[in-house]
Amino acid sequence: MPDDLSRAQAFAEPLLAHQILGSGENAMGHAHAMAGIVADIGGSPAMQSACYLVYAAEYLNQPHDLIAKAFGDAHATLAMETLQLLRLQRQALQARSAEAGDAVSSAVGRHENVRRMLLAFSRDLRVVLLRLSSRLQTLRWYAASRQPVPQALADESLQVLAPLANRLGIWQIKWELEDLSFRFLEPQTYRDVAQLLDEKRTERELSMARLRDEVEQS
Repeated sequence: MPDDLSRAQAFAEPLLAHQILGSGENAMGHAHAMAGIVADIGGSPAMQSACYLVYAAEYLNQPHDLIAKAFGDAHATLAMETLQLLRLQRQALQARSAEAGDAVSSAVGRHENVRRMLLAFSRDLRVVLLRLSSRLQTLRWYAASRQPVPQALADESLQVLAPLANRLGIWQIKWELEDLSFRFLEPQTYRDVAQLLDEKRTERELSMARLRDEVEQS
């Protein structure tokens, strides 16, 4: 009998195979890559299954009932709470102030709203972990596709989501969110730093090679 993860993939496939997310990424591809990230950080099979069910829920009528019937209430609740957070954050990113104001103050306000939003969902940390994994995959997709990245998305990732991953001790997601966000927000500085690091790596390799030669000849 197929496990829940295999069944979740099969459940989502016909719903997501031809759907495109707002970023331009294929929805099924996003869910699959997101499940891979969750697996890499030690997420349970239920969390990996939720990666598919969250996005499938957007294309279902009465999604909680349908998912609960197929997978149980616990799976349905996790998927729906994660979807609710995704939708709220999506709306927050899309929202634009009706009045012209200070851009920095507006960004600070948006970041604080997102922090409060994430705090409200922190009673189930699995929801927050799924959200972090989804955002990381979105940034990875932008990096791989070379599509222009919305600055608000990269800024939020750097200022809000990376610090949250740090507080939760998810170092892999934390550093990669920081790395990709910085790459998008400050591309020239990122290239300069990367070049310096590469030069230092080359210098270290040459030093090690010289040391090996000296040891072999001694």
